[in-house]
Amino acid sequence: MKIKDLICDICHWNNLNFNNPDTVDKYHFGNPDNEVTRVAVTMFASIEVIKKAIDFGAELLIVHEPIFNSNEEKINPDNPVHQEKIRLINEGNLTLFRYHDHPHCMQDDFIDNATIKYSGLKGRVIGKPFWAVTAFELDEPMNGAEVRNVLADKLNASWSRIAGSTDTKGKNIAFACGTPGHIMELLLDDHTDFIVTGEICEWIYGELARDLAAIGKNKAIIVMGHCRSEYAGMIEVSNLLQEKFPQLVVKHIESKDVYR
Repeated sequence: MKIKDLICDICHWNNLNFNNPDTVDKYHFGNPDNEVTRVAVTMFASIEVIKKAIDFGAELLIVHEPIFNSNEEKINPDNPVHQEKIRLINEGNLTLFRYHDHPHCMQDDFIDNATIKYSGLKGRVIGKPFWAVTAFELDEPMNGAEVRNVLADKLNASWSRIAGSTDTKGKNIAFACGTPGHIMELLLDDHTDFIVTGEICEWIYGELARDLAAIGKNKAIIVMGHCRSEYAGMIEVSNLLQEKFPQLVVKHIESKDVYR
């Protein structure tokens, strides 16, 4: 099986009408015409992850977020990290494919829904109010601290933080995994009780959540870290690849959270 045939398949998962010429989902280095037998999947293509993918024998590494520190993947010839990544990729004969827009553009956001699935929260998805944002309704009301604690436990995110109301119960959660935007609209609407996200500008959104709680609004924002808020989606990608293509050897490589 050629790399390009495998990528064509995953790019058509529930994306019948996806046609964005400006998508960031592109090949980086390598050759999509090469045969593939081993696939590595990750959130961030850190130097450690690239080395592990090569040691695993992968011909293809599927990555969710930018490889070269910008959405446009601009390579800086004076950046020693960029040069080391290029050296490793070329020496390892590795093809990288960024898989970001396609999963987020599914009718049911693939990344958000995987995070919900692994979160342990009981309820149902009720809509997609914005791109990469999924509305979720709990079966039973919980307060913000309880929601945060369940996510911290089930998604291995003990360092996740919460701002705003922690003791008032609510049922409506917006999963804005990663950093998709629309946080202001979600904080100010009359429907959302809790926002689960990866990273925010603290002086804007954290402070707003705190002040909303001070004036009696049942609002809280739970910040999990970018990797931890989305990694379940890439685990799900690796699981589906192995299920659909049993002839392949597929491995999810944990890129780990950047902060300690």
